[in-house]
Amino acid sequence: MNCLVKALLALALLQPAVAFAPRTLSARSKASSKRSAVAVPGPLAEAPDVGELPLCPSTVWDAKFDDVHEAQAAARAGSQLETPLYWECPDAEANAAGPAYFAANKAEIMAKLEDHGCVYFKGFDLMKTAEGFRAFYDALELPLCLDPIHTSGLRKMVSPKDGIYEEVNKPSLRGHYIGLHQESTHVKTSTYGAFVCFQPASIKGGEFLVADAAKILADLDPEVLARIYDNKVRISVSNLDFDFLAATGPLLKP
Repeated sequence: MNCLVKALLALALLQPAVAFAPRTLSARSKASSKRSAVAVPGPLAEAPDVGELPLCPSTVWDAKFDDVHEAQAAARAGSQLETPLYWECPDAEANAAGPAYFAANKAEIMAKLEDHGCVYFKGFDLMKTAEGFRAFYDALELPLCLDPIHTSGLRKMVSPKDGIYEEVNKPSLRGHYIGLHQESTHVKTSTYGAFVCFQPASIKGGEFLVADAAKILADLDPEVLARIYDNKVRISVSNLDFDFLAATGPLLKP
């Protein structure tokens, strides 16, 4: 219903670290995007500093339609692509190439990301370390910005100079269900987000769900959609203080 996040780049599931890239680039962030993209940096303490990160860009709202039902019809007509798109490591040579593989395939990767909304890379060793993760998004020349919720303190910055955050990992929220949401707020929105898993959840859970917003729009009951739109209902994220998935959800084990 609104133009929030253009695309998401997911690398792996479960308790991820994350880096964000802006929609419009400042002169500083443009310059930072030209840093070396093919050599895996050493320890992050030795990697080039990306500089002071620019603020996450402002959210651009675009939620007015001449006919909401026509918008839904357009979503139904264009929502047949697979999301996420799985990108398997093709062979040992590609895996050994590290960031050079992603630099060489950047144009195709970004085109697929634009079409599918989410690309899930599997079988690559590069992104298993923080150094490799940094080299990965350097190879795709994704300039960095601050997290949309940077001021909330919910995400710990693992490496400020590399723009790497830890996902929300607070014991007080362990029993909460955080509903589907876009990586944005009412005022801040990053264009891209890169997520990676360095280790699985230590106790249980940590599942990372991905949904196609266009398909959600297409699947909504037309009458319900009209009421939501006419009443100007906007849902940012649902935070339920109980884990209903553990009792009734699709992840329940028999």
